[in-house]
Amino acid sequence: MASIRIIKKDINYLTLEVATYCFYHIEQNPKVEKKETVAIINDSISLRNQMIERVNQLNPSADKKETKAYFHNLIADLSDEIQRLYERLEKTIPTKE
Repeated sequence: MASIRIIKKDINYLTLEVATYCFYHIEQNPKVEKKETVAIINDSISLRNQMIERVNQLNPSADKKETKAYFHNLIADLSDEIQRLYERLEKTIPTKE
């Protein structure tokens, strides 16, 4: 199992990547409506805060199996939410026709 520090770094990295791609999208497509992209950035920040809070709420008296299951669920939730944010961002990208 990875350490809590590494999990927090992964959370920060993944959510920052979403925000970075959003800023890149805004920079490359100045004519596109920015409200949805800014909303994705805000959701990314909110997701980061929620996941860090969940990591910090770990019960230290839990046994190893419970702890492992807790982090497995947390990482699965993080992965699903990051994927959802990328899908939302993909919908805002204009197609060239």
